[in-house]
Amino acid sequence: MIKQRIFPWAMVQGPKYEAKEKKPRKRWVNIGGWVFTFLFLLIGILRSNLYMILFGILLIFAMFYKATSVVSERGIETFHDLKLFTKSDRIMWEDVNSIVIEYDKKNKNLTRMHFGYGSTEIALYFTKEEALQIQKMAKKYNYSIKIMDAITKK
Repeated sequence: MIKQRIFPWAMVQGPKYEAKEKKPRKRWVNIGGWVFTFLFLLIGILRSNLYMILFGILLIFAMFYKATSVVSERGIETFHDLKLFTKSDRIMWEDVNSIVIEYDKKNKNLTRMHFGYGSTEIALYFTKEEALQIQKMAKKYNYSIKIMDAITKK
């Protein structure tokens, strides 16, 4: 029996905004990934090549990988699921120093939000309504966050 995954933010009270997936894997990428996985494992077994077998196993993990990101009152949380292993990361609101908002030209309903912390950043997609609520939440938990609009020339 497969155990149901419990997200770290499941017990958090208050609003939770799950990031939207901008580019889901295309069907041909999934098919190609499984074909290459099978080929690497087959060739590795037939030729007794440990590197090919190892690469095939790593491809299996890559094919099952799923990341889910949520913005909540605790901050930005990402849950990495590789079926056998899980990992979660949390960026607290105190660590976030800037949010840059970029409006998607292809999909008018999506807004890309770049959360800057330290010398790095994470970019997530939300609906416009969610982006406004996230901005309010960010200011509530860290009033020193700089919120900026990205202006692109394209």
